[in-house]
Amino acid sequence: MRRSILRATLALLAAALLAAPAAAAPATVGPVAHRTLANGLEVFVVQNSAVPLATVCLAFRGGASAQTPETAGLFHLYEHMLFAANEKYPNQAAFTAALKRMGVSNWNGATSSEYINYYITVPSDRVEQGVEFWSWAVRKPVFDAAKLEAEKDVVINEIRGYHTDPNHIMENALESRMFPLAPWRKNIDGPEENIDAATPAQLESLRRSWYIPRNTALMIGGDVAPERGFALAEKWFGDWSGGDRPALAEPPQGPIPGGISLVYPDDNYYDGVGQVLSPIRQLARLHEGNTGSAL
Repeated sequence: MRRSILRATLALLAAALLAAPAAAAPATVGPVAHRTLANGLEVFVVQNSAVPLATVCLAFRGGASAQTPETAGLFHLYEHMLFAANEKYPNQAAFTAALKRMGVSNWNGATSSEYINYYITVPSDRVEQGVEFWSWAVRKPVFDAAKLEAEKDVVINEIRGYHTDPNHIMENALESRMFPLAPWRKNIDGPEENIDAATPAQLESLRRSWYIPRNTALMIGGDVAPERGFALAEKWFGDWSGGDRPALAEPPQGPIPGGISLVYPDDNYYDGVGQVLSPIRQLARLHEGNTGSAL
């Protein structure tokens, strides 16, 4: 089953909300409260006051499913660059210092086949700082050319690391055979030459098309009342502008070819034991999402 932007990001919030210590008093988890701002930004708030923490997550439709052969890999590179600089925090040192001042206990970003997300967990009395922090990062990023060159090496090293992982090798090999007309729509990595050739102008083009309010969901979960969450969303994102939500058209694909098989050694698997997966079963498994971490 395909993982929607809502399903994926709510799963992340659920994990944060249920992370209260076992000895804590039982707390009632509120329903999912939802509101859409005038600019199209969807806001979801789930209240759970078991511990004084809140997770602030932003998720964007996109990722591998939005790629072309020329842009394959650039959503993953963009994910890394969002942590590098923006108009309020002009370099990575300032970005990291802001996280420390907020008392952030958990943060990261990920690129998948159908979405990109970023999140931080903060003490709930600093949730406004957390929402403001992400508003600067996603609305006013700075794509410095020198930093981009350095980050290209980080992303390429990640890709090469993926290519030494047996599971990743298997998934890429099967998907490229199951979807031979558009394999780049299933793989966040992209060819290394796309990463090498990436420019600040290309990243800015992605920002204008995909990182816009009508293509975004803001999720807040934890010790925050829904009305408080909606008010913060309006304050820090209400004047964010952008175009219409980009279309994610299905690529031209015929039926999955028959007779697909893949044989490879895996030193991490049990001695004398093999694994066989049918393409249909593997297809269901792969649609659960393919993520890459910014850390």
